[in-house]
Amino acid sequence: MKYKKKKFFEKIIIYLILTIIFFCLNYFRDNIYKEFQLYETKEVPIKGEIIYKGIKIKNYPNKLKILNNFAYISAYDEVRQNPAWVSYRLYRVQEKKYSKRPKFRLDKRSPKVSPKDYTNSGFSRGHLAPNYSISLRYGKEAQEETFLMTNIVPQKASLNEGIWKELEIKESDLYADKFSQAWIITGPIYKKEIPDRFFKNSNIEIPDEFFKIIIWENNKHTDAIAYLIPNQNNLKVLKDYKVSINKIEDLSGFDFMYELDDIEEEKIESKI
Repeated sequence: MKYKKKKFFEKIIIYLILTIIFFCLNYFRDNIYKEFQLYETKEVPIKGEIIYKGIKIKNYPNKLKILNNFAYISAYDEVRQNPAWVSYRLYRVQEKKYSKRPKFRLDKRSPKVSPKDYTNSGFSRGHLAPNYSISLRYGKEAQEETFLMTNIVPQKASLNEGIWKELEIKESDLYADKFSQAWIITGPIYKKEIPDRFFKNSNIEIPDEFFKIIIWENNKHTDAIAYLIPNQNNLKVLKDYKVSINKIEDLSGFDFMYELDDIEEEKIESKI
């Protein structure tokens, strides 16, 4: 009889332990992991201190997975297997310390793309949130997150190593340092009139262009500059690719800085 009672209580204890583990796992999924993989969205406006005055979808075709990182946010498109946009904030730094360059790595939150997918593809692994600027301001851990494949897009080598790198240095050493801080939104463009292009051995879609919007505040007034750069070799000088934010919104399918007063927003977004 005592043996049966002992077995009965052992089963109850095991059941209680398993119940506690189950609730702990669900709590982790619903509360802690949410910080890293916020939600899939097609309509919910995105805003926060890393994003200047919000971003919302106008007519982007696919759902996006919002991935929060230490120094940037990536709105990831798992259909195109590229970020649709990345946003980050740079601030003025006095002492510039650049950490050793880490290796590219798969993002377990969206594990479809690995660094090997780019091997012999004819394209470089192009950063949207830049390794250089993030490392200077946020340190090694944040720098390593810029090497997650959910921050990477296919770029022609001469673009990646030339005018794109020039623009990354400019946003860091000119705008962020001059105005104490700057917000950047950047991403790929897929032109409707150009047939979709993909890697030979994967479903990674090749962008036709890339946009970058740099925003800053000067004497409590918002200002911005925008670029639209073809994904090709033999590019011109950077100033030849200045465009209005309105044009980028039309091509990208997003509404940037929508929290601004309509008159102020139009003034900023219509200028070149």
